[in-house]
Amino acid sequence: MKALAFALVSCAVLALAACSNYADMLRRGQGYYERNEYERALAVWRHLEDDRDSLGPGGRVRYYYFRGMTDFRLGYEADARYWLGLAQASRSGARDALSEDEGKRLDETLAGLSKKVFGLEPTDAPQEEETLGEKCAWSSECEPGFVCEDGYCVQTDAGLAPKEPASSDAEAEDAPAKHP
Repeated sequence: MKALAFALVSCAVLALAACSNYADMLRRGQGYYERNEYERALAVWRHLEDDRDSLGPGGRVRYYYFRGMTDFRLGYEADARYWLGLAQASRSGARDALSEDEGKRLDETLAGLSKKVFGLEPTDAPQEEETLGEKCAWSSECEPGFVCEDGYCVQTDAGLAPKEPASSDAEAEDAPAKHP
């Protein structure tokens, strides 16, 4: 009987330790996010992803929120929209999981991403008729002073600099000296 009681207590202690480990991972990932170390935060989120059900309802909302905001900061907009959507849908079960600022940021970011997905907001992509360069696949296909960027030849800063006449020392020596 004592062995059974010891086994049950041991399992309970291990379960609590595992839960605190996941909560620690959540705090660690949040710390990386708040220090703008988004790649490290994403590594923590990906490691925690399979075990997110071990977090309580509030912990899951925070996981979804920080995972979505990390993806957003890294430019993974489709993933950000997915995770932020989960955070918003899960908030009803844990209203106090996010601060007021985090909740406002969640709503604004998700609304902006949704507008972009559904075409309600103009994209930043240049229109073809506005493109000044020729189409290219490699910079070697572009004229001197241009590089291939996003499939079009784009002028470099070096190509924008005013050209000064080149003078060499040899030309200066060959030129006749002018005497008044």
